[in-house]
Amino acid sequence: MPSQIFKTQAMKVDSYKCLPCDFLLLTGNCVVNESILTGESVPQIKDSIEKLPDDTIIDIKIAHKNTILYCGTEVI
Repeated sequence: MPSQIFKTQAMKVDSYKCLPCDFLLLTGNCVVNESILTGESVPQIKDSIEKLPDDTIIDIKIAHKNTILYCGTEVI
């Protein structure tokens, strides 16, 4: 991803990156800190949709919410 996506004025730490919008994780895995949204202090592991069958209808509210990186979360 371009480094411009992760530029924030509130955070000066390079190990955390704040997402400016919601993302669908297409490949790979990602560890995020959703504490700003959920209040949980435990980082979450997000999985991609790459292993889903091609004809799958993605349900981002229930079945596939683990594939969404939400705005305001920090990528670790």
